[in-house]
Amino acid sequence: MDFKNTFSKLKQTAVDTASTVAQTAKEGSAVVAKKSTDLIEISKLAVSVTSEESKMKDVYAEIGRKLCEKHENGLYIDPELVEDCDYVIKLKSSIKEMKDKIQELKNKDNTPT
Repeated sequence: MDFKNTFSKLKQTAVDTASTVAQTAKEGSAVVAKKSTDLIEISKLAVSVTSEESKMKDVYAEIGRKLCEKHENGLYIDPELVEDCDYVIKLKSSIKEMKDKIQELKNKDNTPT
């Protein structure tokens, strides 16, 4: 085999190798780009889900508040909910007592001796 032929084959092998490496890098970067796009989309959707769940909890809380107010005012509510509303009323009373005690202590501290 002569030197020119060997050099030509080596050159072609180098070109083929470089082409393969370039193609692999291109495909790899496309995969990374696709994965990144998917991760961004997943993150956006997860944030949206959390936001919607938070809104839903707020609506549930408002429904519960309205039901308990009806019960406090002597209006009919589903008997299954009476016990829970009675508990809320008890909690409200306890909170009021604690707030009154706090205010009493604050007023006591402001009274000159």
